[in-house]
Amino acid sequence: MTRAKFVFFCIIFLFLVLVSGLLNLMVAQGAKLRQLSQKNCIRLVSQAGCRGKIVDREGRVVAGNKLSYDLLVLPQEAIQAGYSSLEGIAAVLAVSPKGLFKAYQDGYIAPSIPVAIARNIAIDKAIALEELKIEIPGIIIQPNPRRDYPYGSLASHLIGYVSEIDSWRLTKLASYGYKTKDIVGFGGVEERYDYYLRQEEGGVSSVVDHRGRFVKLLGFKLPLNGKDIQLTIDIRMQRIAEEKIAGKKGCAIILAPYTGEVLALASSPGFDPAVFADKSQAGINNFLNDPRGPMFNRAISGAYPAGSLFKLVVAVSGLETKKINPSTSFFCPGSI
Repeated sequence: MTRAKFVFFCIIFLFLVLVSGLLNLMVAQGAKLRQLSQKNCIRLVSQAGCRGKIVDREGRVVAGNKLSYDLLVLPQEAIQAGYSSLEGIAAVLAVSPKGLFKAYQDGYIAPSIPVAIARNIAIDKAIALEELKIEIPGIIIQPNPRRDYPYGSLASHLIGYVSEIDSWRLTKLASYGYKTKDIVGFGGVEERYDYYLRQEEGGVSSVVDHRGRFVKLLGFKLPLNGKDIQLTIDIRMQRIAEEKIAGKKGCAIILAPYTGEVLALASSPGFDPAVFADKSQAGINNFLNDPRGPMFNRAISGAYPAGSLFKLVVAVSGLETKKINPSTSFFCPGSI
């Protein structure tokens, strides 16, 4: 064999090796490699700031925030992983896969937007799921500040509660930057001053590889906390007022006589605003369907006859005109 023929056959052999490699990549492993390349993409993860605190006149926090953990899944990866991925997540959370799948269906908006399928999960389960990211693609453990009410149902009508924005409020407030699934105030101070209390959302934009691992940071917007609000109420006086009317239908209001400041505003029966913050549907239904009307604020929405309250006006008038003095007394038989 001449040297020219040897070189020719070497070139042919190398060419065949190159062609076979290309065929392997394009045909045999084409679908697999295409799937991996699609997963090497940009991931957007939002980060929420803390809602502003509500404090009483002495600075005691009556509505604050606590750190919780939410489980989110990326639809574009969850769909490819299939139902089995939800079964693996359900095993860690000790819940039904069907419940997670329903939460996924209810929360789905777009393939690139993460869907929350479990909220307020325990920190040990959050750590366990974080360790399974390689085995279960498309899951995100997101720290999330959740509304916390240290005094429970105390001053619930005065403070209000927070929940996901409804269609009516979204229509009215869309021009102010509110959007679908925002957490907003309902009733009381939470609703009246929601624009001051609400936080500004931030987030992280990053490039991830085919296993969902961080590759490069593209951008970061710092989330901003809402403004704090201080009330004139004294939570200790509020507790006393609510204890005195517990088990009854009614209200009690205590005002500062010289300034008109509201020191306590109690309505009975009341409700626990944490039930709405935790999205406990069973607890929410109990309050909404209770025939006693615990969601009704009797202190500002109830209609009552003046009754003995008007005696204060008559007494002040009598003292100013000196028709009576501080020691004057009258017998009231309880009827007109």
